[in-house]
Amino acid sequence: MKKDIDVLIIENHPMVAQGIKSSILSENVISETINFKVDTNYNDSLETIKKFIQDNKYFEIIIINVDLGHFELEKLLFGEAQIAKIRAISPNSKVISIIERKENYRINNMIKKYKPEGLIIEFELTMSELINMFKSVIDNMHYYSRTVSTVFHKEKMKITCLDDIDIQILFYLSKGVKNKDLVNFILCSLSTIEKRKQKIKDYLNKDTDKELIEEAILLNLI
Repeated sequence: MKKDIDVLIIENHPMVAQGIKSSILSENVISETINFKVDTNYNDSLETIKKFIQDNKYFEIIIINVDLGHFELEKLLFGEAQIAKIRAISPNSKVISIIERKENYRINNMIKKYKPEGLIIEFELTMSELINMFKSVIDNMHYYSRTVSTVFHKEKMKITCLDDIDIQILFYLSKGVKNKDLVNFILCSLSTIEKRKQKIKDYLNKDTDKELIEEAILLNLI
């Protein structure tokens, strides 16, 4: 007996959500009936998932846009942390994440830390790509879009003196976080961060933060 497949889409742009649904429903991607639910913010989606579980059901697939406009310079809230919350309350659900732009640090960090079953960048949301991703994830396989795969599998420059904390410093500087505020995002003292930043500048032979960020982007470090 075929079962219905329940899919939750967490997306605040109606056209994008509709495009995802239309793509998945096209060409008889799978033989089962697919039921969609759309939530436009993270809090509502968590409540939706909890109510589903209370009814002894769960979402087979949860498609989440991790950039729903919750960007706050003071907090730098990104939606990938919502993946961990989803895992905690619905461990049987498979997660497909959509990220707004190609950001190497975030892509690598998301895959290593949150392990979504699927990950795609917004500009790659074509019908064929969505169909391939949905089929793969339903069949218990991971699927990363071409750009994501390139970022994740491409060997970074062998800059052996730079570790993950150094890359975090570069990433948050690129987001406009001031030096004095870096301690709110990185588990180091301000003096340690400043010493590390100077080390990076010396190694990359750059004098200003602007030059440092431009070089980090050029080297695909962030």
